[in-house]
Amino acid sequence: MQGGSVNDMWVQGGTDPDAYATRHWYLIDVFVYFSHSLVTLSPPCWTNTAHRRGVKKWDEGRLVRNKLLATMKSAPMNAERLAELAVDLGFDGWLINMEVSLHKQQIPNLEEFVSHLTHAMHSLMPESLVIWYDSVITTGYIWWARMLFTLILDCCIVVDVLKKANVSAAIFAPGCLYETKQPPDFQTARN
Repeated sequence: MQGGSVNDMWVQGGTDPDAYATRHWYLIDVFVYFSHSLVTLSPPCWTNTAHRRGVKKWDEGRLVRNKLLATMKSAPMNAERLAELAVDLGFDGWLINMEVSLHKQQIPNLEEFVSHLTHAMHSLMPESLVIWYDSVITTGYIWWARMLFTLILDCCIVVDVLKKANVSAAIFAPGCLYETKQPPDFQTARN
C-alpha cells in the first residue's frame, strides 16, 4: 500500500468511506501485508480481520542487512526475536523480502537466519510459514526469477493455468486500485 500503511493503520477503523478494505476473504488462503519498511508489523485490524475469516496472516520484514546479518551469532538471535514477536502479536509467519545485495561474508549469516527463523517459527507454531521472496541469490547479488505476472484483466486465466500445473500463485498489490484512483471511483473499481 504505497510503501506502507495509509488510512488502514488505525486499530479501531476510520471514517473514510474510501479506505481500502478487502471484501473477498473467502478467496484468500494466505494474506501477506507487504511493505518496504525495515520490519513491518501489519496493523492489527488486518490481522484480526484475516483471522476472523479463517485466513492465515503473514507479515513481511526487511531488516537492515548489516544489523540483521552482522555475525553468525546475531542471525539466530534476531530470528528468535522475530518468532517470539509473531507469536506475541498473533500473526502466522514472515515473508522475507531481502531486496538488498549482500557482502559475500553475509551469505552464510543469511542462510543461518532463514533456517533458524523457520525452525523457531515451526517450534512455536507448527502451522506457521516463512516465505522467501526471490531476490538475493547465493552470490549476494539481486536477481529476480521474473516468474510473476503483472496482469489485471487476465489474472483469472493465469491463476487457473497455475492451479492445473499445481503451482502456487500470489496476486501482488491489489491495493493498486486504491493507489491509482481507478475510475469511476474506488468503490466501483474495487467491486
